[in-house]
Amino acid sequence: MSYPLDFAHYALEFSDGGRSNKHYNATLLIAPNGMSILVKRWGKIGSIGEMKVEKFAIQKKAESEFEKIVQSKLGKGYETRSHNMKQINAEGELRMAFGPAVWPKLPGSALEHVLPGFDTAGRKELGETRFDENGKFKGDPAPRVFSQAEIAAARAAERLAAQEEAQKTYAVNPNFGRF
Repeated sequence: MSYPLDFAHYALEFSDGGRSNKHYNATLLIAPNGMSILVKRWGKIGSIGEMKVEKFAIQKKAESEFEKIVQSKLGKGYETRSHNMKQINAEGELRMAFGPAVWPKLPGSALEHVLPGFDTAGRKELGETRFDENGKFKGDPAPRVFSQAEIAAARAAERLAAQEEAQKTYAVNPNFGRF
């Protein structure tokens, strides 16, 4: 593993007098070799919200994306709740920097990206978010709808499999089913 890591974090909040109270957090983690991840979290104030992680192989691109996001949110009326930058020298410091709400949810591939050889056992990858970064509902995935022909074919296949199983059973024991 390769320490120290550069850590930058912005916590932003937006409130328009009661209709909308939301937060946006942007965290940038940079390894000494330039590999970087950008962790973005957003949602209603008081909730963990949604999270998205982007990986960068070039440090300058990660830094410019981080600055662009922060400036964009500040331009939309978000206010800075906190901003900190520090160097991280151990896993315990990294856990504390991300906090108990984010650390367990960070995907293993993202941590492996900045810390090759990091133990990522048991870490899940992030699924699709239900809300975009502006808080708009993206919707649930459409359910799979089967046609009548697909249903009939599946039922016929089940009946055929049951008949074949019965024939195998009778073949093994010729007295099966006799009283």
